[in-house]
Amino acid sequence: MKLYEVKFDFVIFFVVSFFLACLVLGRAESQEIGFGTGQVRIFDEKGLQRAEFSVEVARSQIQKSRGLMFREELPDSAGMIFLYQRPQILSMWMANTLIPLDMLFVAGDGTIVHIHENAVPLSKDIISSGADVTTVLEIAGGLAERLGIQQGDVLYFEESR
Repeated sequence: MKLYEVKFDFVIFFVVSFFLACLVLGRAESQEIGFGTGQVRIFDEKGLQRAEFSVEVARSQIQKSRGLMFREELPDSAGMIFLYQRPQILSMWMANTLIPLDMLFVAGDGTIVHIHENAVPLSKDIISSGADVTTVLEIAGGLAERLGIQQGDVLYFEESR
């Protein structure tokens, strides 16, 4: 076997290996992130239920980083809840998020302490909770106002088993 034949075989092997690696990595990257599910109910100060949502649950950092990015629609009965271990001031943004969202920032006792309405799709502006929270609920943009959800209402979350 001549030296140039060995080099040619190596180049072919390298190119094929590189192509297969890119194919596998691309497929893994495009796989959907799995989210848990649950139910959220929101009550006013008199204990009357204002709203109920079926939600996807974001607990892990990967889930929180993905959130509702790349979604083209969000039914009025759905949302995503982001759960944090300890109270903290949280910052969110709308990069790669294609639909307007309302963000409800919730304290550890379930009280809604801040609502950011109609967050602008694809914006990289920082949206702050403004206070220590343990939970963020994202719902379709404009829905909080339509349902009368307001600061001081209480959110209850039950995770599906």
